Amino acid sequence: LEHTGGDRLALTYAAGDIFFFPSRTEVFPNNLIEAMASGLPVVTDDVGVNRAIVQDGVSGLLVKDTDPLPGDVSSYINAIVELMKDVKKRRRMGAAGRRSTHGLTWERTFASLRRSYDRCRPGRPYA
Repeated sequence: LEHTGGDRLALTYAAGDIFFFPSRTEVFPNNLIEAMASGLPVVTDDVGVNRAIVQDGVSGLLVKDTDPLPGDVSSYINAIVELMKDVKKRRRMGAAGRRSTHGLTWERTFASLRRSYDRCRPGRPYA
């Protein structure tokens, strides 16, 4: 695949059954949210913000104790195979992921960030 966006990106997600994202260092993985909004269950590492985005066992699978790639990938494989074998589970997780992304907007994200900054800053809040 190559860099894509817009309608082409939506079609790419729509063509999938599972979204696999083996990143232990991504600060804000928009692609997880995009995949979930497209109705895909996700398989990703149980680290950082992934835990706030993916509800383990509900909207996807958070894989624990992984080695950095190209290390042992058996935990990833087991999670992917689990979803490949269970169509009902895949669909249930995909639907849950889609529901969990409703209402996510940049405006809401920035408002939340601003509130966080305000809690850390003495004195009056940002105007």
